[in-house]
Amino acid sequence: MSNKNIVLLNNFNITISVFAFFYQLYVLITNNFDFQKISFILLFSALTISTLIGQKRYFVPFFLLSSFFAIIALRLSYLSWLPMAVWLYFFILIAQFLIFVLYCEQDLALLNDKVGIKEKLMMFQLVFIRVYIGYDLIPHFCEKLFAGDAIRNIDVSAFATLGVPNPMFFVYLAGIIEFLGSLAVSCGFLIRFSSFGLVLYLLIATFLGHHFSLGFIWAGRGGGWEFPVLWSVIILSFGFIKPMLFTIDEFILKNFKLPKTLKCIMKY
Repeated sequence: MSNKNIVLLNNFNITISVFAFFYQLYVLITNNFDFQKISFILLFSALTISTLIGQKRYFVPFFLLSSFFAIIALRLSYLSWLPMAVWLYFFILIAQFLIFVLYCEQDLALLNDKVGIKEKLMMFQLVFIRVYIGYDLIPHFCEKLFAGDAIRNIDVSAFATLGVPNPMFFVYLAGIIEFLGSLAVSCGFLIRFSSFGLVLYLLIATFLGHHFSLGFIWAGRGGGWEFPVLWSVIILSFGFIKPMLFTIDEFILKNFKLPKTLKCIMKY
């Protein structure tokens, strides 16, 4: 990126993420955290660093991935009672938001047509909504997959209470679907297929959680179907459009020569 402010903020994020990694490493080892929790926290912290570095060269895909990994690292730090790391990743995400705003301003400045500017601005608004909706799943799969057995067993008990057979298996399965769905929607990878798949998952989860039988209002006791259906409708809306602005799909289609079959799948 040629924008000096974007470069400065990106360098700030790389520095902070490196500091966060070594802080987490020190605290986790000295406090004898279990190996599983240490591994996942350090994995996503390292992925945050590497994708922030990649953001310098290939902005869009690595910006999306670095923000995704940073939120996971923040969530896992919160669940592991690492408050300093939580704040560090919070500052990284604030800087990422400012980078996104600067990128939008830079892109809009290239347009001279007022109608074109309004249309592009609306597209960036859709990007922001899509990314946030995808990130909304991160706390769900973090607890199922990466936060350790103690937290995972809470979900296992909840699944067992709902009468789900083999609850441990289905907690892992749900976590994997949520992870892939969150990554696909927020980062825009195979977004049309992933949107339909994620909506199907959400509706099944809503049914198995008995939310349809608890009425409409989500704030009611037990939670009605208001929120999951709203969530599903918003995600579904991205399943009816071709690969759009600020997606990994768009980046791949523009920069790589793909086999015809794969290209048709991505463009579908």
